[in-house]
Amino acid sequence: MQTNCPSPDVKTTRAVLRVVMDTAADGKEGASLAKAIQDQLKRCKTILVYYSHIDTSQTQQLNRQANNLFEVQAFCDAHNFPQGLMKILFYELYELDIVFEDAYSVWREDLLDQTPGKMKALVQVREFLDWLDQAEQEEEEEDDE
Repeated sequence: MQTNCPSPDVKTTRAVLRVVMDTAADGKEGASLAKAIQDQLKRCKTILVYYSHIDTSQTQQLNRQANNLFEVQAFCDAHNFPQGLMKILFYELYELDIVFEDAYSVWREDLLDQTPGKMKALVQVREFLDWLDQAEQEEEEEDDE
């Protein structure tokens, strides 16, 4: 991949994540869909990290990672937002260090992106975003001490 696509744009990053999700999803539904995608994300972690962290600028890197989140949103929208899937995938991307904490804020606050399903997505991941906000507040309190 590095030889054929040495300087990938954000569309390439989104396409890589989409292929990872699509290949895992083939014919699956419900809990088996979530588990299959989680397993596939773990297997493909190296390439996903590479394409999500390729930029040297932190702003560009966060934008690229936020676009991964928009791709999860698009995937879930195309599959009629299976209950809990988006939250599971957001947690998994975070736990695997594919998407950093600040990228979730970039995704949440971006009102210009045209990816369908933003309102449903925000509802589905509210618990996750609240958890991130709480963890960030606790971290700031510890830093103040």
